[in-house]
Amino acid sequence: MVYPVYVLMNQKVIKYSKINKNISLFTIYNGIFNKYDINLSKKGTFSRLDIYKNYYLANELNITNIIKNENYFAKKAKYQKPFLYADFFIYKNSDYILKTIKARYNFNTKIFEGKKFNLIGKTYKAKGKSFIIYKNKNIKAKYPIFDLKVKE
Repeated sequence: MVYPVYVLMNQKVIKYSKINKNISLFTIYNGIFNKYDINLSKKGTFSRLDIYKNYYLANELNITNIIKNENYFAKKAKYQKPFLYADFFIYKNSDYILKTIKARYNFNTKIFEGKKFNLIGKTYKAKGKSFIIYKNKNIKAKYPIFDLKVKE
């Protein structure tokens, strides 16, 4: 009597991982940049800049406007035309300091808006839930609370 012999071979199944389609085209670490308008107008630094097909991501973005004597800082910033989004944004000038958790700036309409903010000036302190700064520098805030410093 003859019995057929079958050999079972284990086939290795190759598991393919999904390819992330959102891979940055370039990544730059510890960058420094300067912007010239005839003379040096802005300078800045960042810890990391990721350039994607449709937008840019920057970590620890710090910009100094030399002409207007202003400083901008964002822990994380995303530029996707025409908007600039920032997490933990700080704006400083000679009159006041503005801190906000989330900020958004529209380059077309020149409207700057943000969530939960602190505004510290020379004679006042303010905080609130949200704000909008229009092109003509008018500020509209929701639920602002002011502390005024008064000289006697």
